[in-house]
Amino acid sequence: MKTKRIISLLASLAMMVTAVTGAMSVSAETDSGDCGEVKWSFDSSTGKLTISGEGAMASPDDVVGVNLDITDEGLGDFSNTYSYKKYKENIKEVVIEEGVTSIGFCAFYNMQNLETVVLPSTITDFSGYRYPGVSVNYRNNYAFAKCTKLKNLTLSEGMTAIGGYSFYGCTSLKSVRIPSTITESRWGYFSFKKCSSLKDITLPEGLTIIGPNVFSETAVEKIIIPSSIVDWDYQEVPNQSSTHNSAFQNCEKLSSVTFKEGLKTIRGYVFENCSSLKKVVIPSSVIDLYAAFGECTGLEEAYIEEGAQIVGQANVDSKTVGFQNAFNNCTNLKKLEIPSGVEIDYNNARWCTGCSSLTDLYIHGKDYSYFPVSNNMSRVHCYSGTETYNSLIKNGVAGPRLADIEEDIENAQAELNKAVTEAEKYSEEDYTTESYGVLKALLEKAGEYGEDPSVMSMKDTTEGIYAAIDGLVDKSNEPSSSDPSSSDPSDSSNPTDNSSDPSNSSGNNNQSQSPNTPATPTTAAPTTATPKPTTPPTVTTTAAKPAKVKAVKVKAKKKKLNVSWKKVSGATGYEVQYATNNKFTKNKKTVTVKKNKVTLKNLKPKKKYFVKVRAYKLANGRKYFGKWSKVVKKKTK
Repeated sequence: MKTKRIISLLASLAMMVTAVTGAMSVSAETDSGDCGEVKWSFDSSTGKLTISGEGAMASPDDVVGVNLDITDEGLGDFSNTYSYKKYKENIKEVVIEEGVTSIGFCAFYNMQNLETVVLPSTITDFSGYRYPGVSVNYRNNYAFAKCTKLKNLTLSEGMTAIGGYSFYGCTSLKSVRIPSTITESRWGYFSFKKCSSLKDITLPEGLTIIGPNVFSETAVEKIIIPSSIVDWDYQEVPNQSSTHNSAFQNCEKLSSVTFKEGLKTIRGYVFENCSSLKKVVIPSSVIDLYAAFGECTGLEEAYIEEGAQIVGQANVDSKTVGFQNAFNNCTNLKKLEIPSGVEIDYNNARWCTGCSSLTDLYIHGKDYSYFPVSNNMSRVHCYSGTETYNSLIKNGVAGPRLADIEEDIENAQAELNKAVTEAEKYSEEDYTTESYGVLKALLEKAGEYGEDPSVMSMKDTTEGIYAAIDGLVDKSNEPSSSDPSSSDPSDSSNPTDNSSDPSNSSGNNNQSQSPNTPATPTTAAPTTATPKPTTPPTVTTTAAKPAKVKAVKVKAKKKKLNVSWKKVSGATGYEVQYATNNKFTKNKKTVTVKKNKVTLKNLKPKKKYFVKVRAYKLANGRKYFGKWSKVVKKKTK
C-alpha cells in the first residue's frame, strides 16, 4: 500500500514537471516588447517579426557620421532602441501591420537572413539622419539596407514615403512595384541603389515623381516611364549639384525605355551611362531634355516625335533648360531626328558634344545645309523634309543616309518628268496599238509615284519610256493605211525596217500591189520607219509641283474635326491625311477634296488625331503633289 502511494506521488510530480517545462517551451518561442508608439513580437519557430499598433516606430537619437549619404560605414545595430535585434540572426520575415506610420533609422539594417518584408499603406515617413539646414524630407534611413537575402518586398498602395538608402544593397531583391501614392516632393533617393539583381521595376500610372539615384546600378532591362511623372527629384545634399537626378544611372543592362505620351520632362542625367540602351523615342509632350542621356555609349538612334516643343537654354539651375547636354558623349549615336518645335543653340551644339559618330541628323523645318556638331566640329548633312524619312522608317529601310536618298528621289523624279514630257509629244492615233500600248502603260505607271517613291522603279520607268518611244511603229507604214478601220492591229508591220520592233520579224510584206507594178510615188509607203513627230496636243510640258499648304486650322467637334487651310494657287485639289500618331502609321486615312476645307467625320470621341494637308495639280492624266503642311494635333470632343 505504501509502495502504491509512492508511485502515485511520483507520477503526479512528473506531470507537474512536464506542464512547467511545456510552458517554458512555449514562452521561449515568442517574445515581445515596445518600440516607440508601437510594439514588436517575434516568433522564433517561424522567424517572423511583427510590428503592430498605431503611430511611429522609435528611432535612435545617437546617429553618428557625416557621410551617410555616401557610405554606410559606422552604422550600428542601435540595440538600445530596437530590443528585438537580439534575434537579428534568426529573423526571416518582417511584417509591419496597418496603423504603423513610420520606420526608424537602421531599424532592420544588415539582417543577413531576412527574406520577406511587408509594409502597410499607412507608412508616411522613414525616420533618419538629416543634414542641418537641408530639407526635412531628405533623410538617410537605411531601414533595410544590406539585407542581402531579401527576395520578397511588398510596398502597399497608400504609402507616401520611401526613405533614403532604405533598401540600398539588397542584392537578392529581384522585383519591386512602387505605389502610385508616392506623390510627395521628396522620396527615396538612393533607396534601391546597388540592388544588383533588381530586374523587374514597375512604375504605375499615378506616380508623380522619381527620386534621385533611386534605381542606379540595378539590373533592370526594361522600364516604362508613366505619363503621370511631372518631375525628377534632385539631390539637395552638401557638395552635390541640385540638378542631378540620375535615377537610372549606371544601369548597364537597361536596353529598352518606353516613355508614355503625356510625360513632360526627362532631365538631370536620368539615364547617364546606360550603355546597353540602343534606341529612344521621345514623345511630343516632353518639354525638357536637359542632360537626359549623357554617356549612353551604346545609343545609336534617337527620335523626338513631331509636335514636341522643347524650348529655352536657361541657366542649368533652372527647372527648364530645354535641350542642353541632352546627348553628351553618346559616341555611337548615328541617327537623331529633331522636329521643328525644338529650339536649339545651333552655334555651339552643346546638346551633342562628343557625338563623333553622328552622320544622320534631321532638323525638320530648318534651312541649314550643313551643321557643326561634336567637339571636333565635324559636319553632318541635315534636311527639312519629312515624307521620305517617315516612309523609310516605317518600312525599316536601312543603308545610305536618308538625306542622300531624299536627293536621289528628287533627281529621279525630275528625270521621269522629262521622259513623260517627251512621250506626250506622240499621239496614239498615229502609231500601232501594240507599240503605243507599251508607252501608254509606262505613262500610267509614271503617274503612280508620289506617296512612297522608289528610286530604282522611277529610273527603270524612265528608261522604259525612252525605249518605247524608239520602238513606236507609225501606222502610215501599215498596208491599207488609207483605211485605218480595215487594218488588223495584231498584223501591223513595217515593210522596210523591222529593227525597231523585234516582234514584227515575220510581218506580211508588199501584199497591197503586184511585184511587177511600178510604185506610184504619190501612193507609195515611206521607206523608213522613223517615228513621225506630230503636232502635239496642247499639254503642259513641265508640270511644276504646287506650293506647300500653309495655315492649316483644325477645330474639334463631337466625333469629328473641321479642317481648313489657305488656298494654293493653281492647285487642282487637295489631299488631307489623318492618323492617331504623328508618324501616320496608326489608323491612317486619306481624303481628297477640291475645296480648301473638309470635315473629318466618324472619329473616336476624346481621341487625339494628327492632320496634314498637301495640294496637287493634274497634268496629262497624272497628279503632281506639293509638300505636306505642318502637322496639326487636335483631340475630338
